[in-house]
Amino acid sequence: MRGQRYSRYFTVEEANALIPELTMLIERIRLIKSEVTSNIAELEAIVNKARANGGYGKGTTYLSKITRFYDYLNRIEEMGCLLRDIDLGIVDFPSIHDGKEVYLCWKLGEESVGFWHEVDAGFAGRKPIR
Repeated sequence: MRGQRYSRYFTVEEANALIPELTMLIERIRLIKSEVTSNIAELEAIVNKARANGGYGKGTTYLSKITRFYDYLNRIEEMGCLLRDIDLGIVDFPSIHDGKEVYLCWKLGEESVGFWHEVDAGFAGRKPIR
């Protein structure tokens, strides 16, 4: 195989071992996203007040949430996984099948990794592993 794109490739078993942690991380990411986006008007007001006088108490709360949001995303990336869709909880795991790069594919709520797809096929091109 030429030109490996990733430093880590997963077996189905290795991907399945990460599902409990991925589930927790994605649920936390989704919660923070929901909290922040449901309060956009308040967040805009905080930003405007911070520009006017250099700070606002609730700003630190949002900053903390955003920091955790990115910490969780970074943890997923450090695991070697690719979070494709936060809302649906779609994760790809780089893998090798018949000597070429493919993705094992898992969606939040699925008990295990049961699908794979070609690198350029995306979620719609998922095929059963067994």
